Amino acid sequence: MSRTTTRTCKNCKEKINIALENLNSGEFVKYKSAFYHTDCFIDQAKKMISKNNKASITWQEALDNLDEYKSEARDVVKFTLYRDALNEHLIDNYEVAALSSYFWNVIAEIENGQYRKKRCKKISISEILDMWEYYQPELDKTYKENLKRGNEMFGEDRVRYDLAIIIKNYEKIKKGIAKEKAKAAEATKAEEPKIDYTKMSRAKFEQKRDLSDLFG
Repeated sequence: MSRTTTRTCKNCKEKINIALENLNSGEFVKYKSAFYHTDCFIDQAKKMISKNNKASITWQEALDNLDEYKSEARDVVKFTLYRDALNEHLIDNYEVAALSSYFWNVIAEIENGQYRKKRCKKISISEILDMWEYYQPELDKTYKENLKRGNEMFGEDRVRYDLAIIIKNYEKIKKGIAKEKAKAAEATKAEEPKIDYTKMSRAKFEQKRDLSDLFG
């Protein structure tokens, strides 16, 4: 399923449709908390620069640092797209209607290399989503085992508990994902038609010889 989001260009007021597939297109910019089409941003900057006033210097600096603002826009949108995808996964697999702002703050802290007020490996929200989807069967298994022991846990409490399990098993899960991807790649490669270049060369030789006989 394609993950998409929209922003409104501050300059032309048209919608900017952004999907994971065109995240690196460079077609949008974030400047002073507003989004622009890149072309619109450049036009706006040039107009402001041409006025030759105090604002001109600021806009010239903005234009000189265009790549930086493209990167900022990409990071913000990427987080939003993966947050929406993770939110959807959690709602589908847990007894939650919505996740609290506290939970999303925890995710943001993990991205910045902090978990439970301690330093941890920086893990992007896209990695967290991939690991959660991959490890969900094991998490469900752990949940059922806890229920048998009388350890009931529901809603966001269970979500946070499972997040702790994912963080603890980071290396194990990443290796499992890598192994799964390698198997998928091998399976795809095995399905590709094999070309016998020896037969092709022989066929070309026979064709060439036939032509020689015909015109020789």
